[in-house]
Amino acid sequence: MTYYALDLDRDELVRSLQGLTSKYTYVKVAGLLGTYDDGIKLLRRLTVPKTIFWLGSSVANMDRQDSAAFLRRFPMNPGDSWVIGIDRRKDALKVWRAYNDSQGVTREFELNGLRNANKILGREEFKEGDWEYVGEYDAVRGRHEAWYVPVKDVTVCGMEFKEGERVLVERSYKYGKSEVDELWERASVVEVGRWSDSSKFYGMAPFRQILNQMSTLSRFHRFIFPARK
Repeated sequence: MTYYALDLDRDELVRSLQGLTSKYTYVKVAGLLGTYDDGIKLLRRLTVPKTIFWLGSSVANMDRQDSAAFLRRFPMNPGDSWVIGIDRRKDALKVWRAYNDSQGVTREFELNGLRNANKILGREEFKEGDWEYVGEYDAVRGRHEAWYVPVKDVTVCGMEFKEGERVLVERSYKYGKSEVDELWERASVVEVGRWSDSSKFYGMAPFRQILNQMSTLSRFHRFIFPARK
């Protein structure tokens, strides 16, 4: 068995794999430095049975239409499986607190993106203290939105931003039962079961993909629903 880890950050890829190499006798590990597109290219070349672990709920950072289209891009064969994290809808205040924690962990995570942008640019375009993080939950659309907001008028790479002007960082969609069902339908899959813990924050749903209208071939995938956000 071989575990392939895909990441954009070489240092993080090396760090995470070093902690695994000595723990398993029958599992080989290999790092893949690249994007999702690079990972999909590798999947097309693999002929052995495979399982994809995608636990970070990244599918929820796409809008609901794009997420289904993205899932259809995965080249899966009959018998292949995957485990994908997807955030569930829950109390609006609970979601807001997850992204606006009292320790400021999420705020620091988001603002570190500006520091990384400076690193890539090779100069301090985003000055420390000029920007603040704002997180808001839209309960109607079922998504949390993260924004960068300048605390004063600033200029970045020749572009002017007024105090209080918002720059969208990311959206994190949450899924209720009907929205999960719609995602499966758009991704051309049929769910064959669903389990959850007593809190309803965690669940597992195996499903099979519709290869074509006349085909009886199926492949079962397991989906895990984390509860943090």
